[in-house]
Amino acid sequence: MGFFGLFRKKEKQKYIVDKTQVDKTYIENRFQFLVDSGYKYEYYQKYSEREFIYTLKDCRVEVFLGGYVFDCVIQTKDFTRANITQNPLVDSYFKERFFRAINLERIDMVVDLLRENADVFLLK
Repeated sequence: MGFFGLFRKKEKQKYIVDKTQVDKTYIENRFQFLVDSGYKYEYYQKYSEREFIYTLKDCRVEVFLGGYVFDCVIQTKDFTRANITQNPLVDSYFKERFFRAINLERIDMVVDLLRENADVFLLK
């Protein structure tokens, strides 16, 4: 990197918009393990925005589908409410894959992350 490279802004990861429709039942089935572990489940829909909320004690998993955009926000007793790519459980490799994945892959990545950290999310 040359001298002028020091003044360049860090390139922001580009979020790939996947136009594959994701059914409500698909998300409910993929996150059923949270309900099986005692999480309370709530579902909200307004127009094309859908919100799936799972809560248990200090843990919270919020899955959002706004049109074709998928997002997830998680919270535990160990860290505050944060976007899936902004919490301490993920590394730069996860973020890179998440931004370039299709929505079904993003859902699977979140499910795998939760299962891999079963003790943090109080999973049975």
